[in-house]
Amino acid sequence: MKFVTLDVKTANSDLSSICEIGIGVFEDDKLVDTHIEYIDPETLFDPFYTEKIHGISEEWLKYWFSIDLSYDDIRELLINSIVAHHSQPVCKGFLKALDKYDLEPFPVFWLDTEIVARITWDAFSEEGCSLKELAAFLGIEIGYPDAVSCSVAIGKIVIEACKKSGIGVPELLSRVKITTT
Repeated sequence: MKFVTLDVKTANSDLSSICEIGIGVFEDDKLVDTHIEYIDPETLFDPFYTEKIHGISEEWLKYWFSIDLSYDDIRELLINSIVAHHSQPVCKGFLKALDKYDLEPFPVFWLDTEIVARITWDAFSEEGCSLKELAAFLGIEIGYPDAVSCSVAIGKIVIEACKKSGIGVPELLSRVKITTT
């Protein structure tokens, strides 16, 4: 079964200020490809985000492109796929960034690993958790917190959730949809 993972980093608290997109492609419980896009969000960088979260600076990105020039590649990787991410701001920010550039949204099936954690592991049933907390709980190393490393960790979390619950990714998606409606 194929599924895709997505993580984004933003320049500031505006969810559409995406400056990095990391994508992992998983088939049969194995990582088969990764994709990274550095994007000029065409907005101000909050020093907190640069210094404490991802290390990406406005100066570093000034030679990169806006998301509209990466759109076709990203769309090709994500369209009609189950796309795992961690927490609602990731998919909302991605959709806001598309809207910011008048890019057409495309169909994906969002699978939020924060909700997956709540329905899979008792330790998280009462409240959410960060990606870092969930990965540590499962013994998954993230490494440097870039978007690709985070997207790979998200994929490993999905695989662990499927193993624990004895179901496949489509069934896991169905459980999350039932839980979130």
